Amino acid sequence: MDIVHDVGDSLSPLIDIGQVEGGFVQGAGWLTLEDLRWDTGDGPGRGRLLTQAASTYKLPSFSEMPEEFHVTLLENATEEGAVYGSKAVGEPR
Repeated sequence: MDIVHDVGDSLSPLIDIGQVEGGFVQGAGWLTLEDLRWDTGDGPGRGRLLTQAASTYKLPSFSEMPEEFHVTLLENATEEGAVYGSKAVGEPR
């Protein structure tokens, strides 16, 4: 797996890379391992997704991750007008 993510000018590359890694892992689990459960009751929540948080679905284990997993941050990607040229980063999916 090779991921290049645009965070502008990173304020903390290790934290930003960790957020991208976490987003990938969470997304991979949601798309491949989750047992989707929907509200089938007769109330106003009918049809609502009940398994919508990391606490309600299975995250991938180490053995289910790609053998090679590389995350790099896009270089020279200053976000004009943002504080220190950085974009907000949080587990992108």
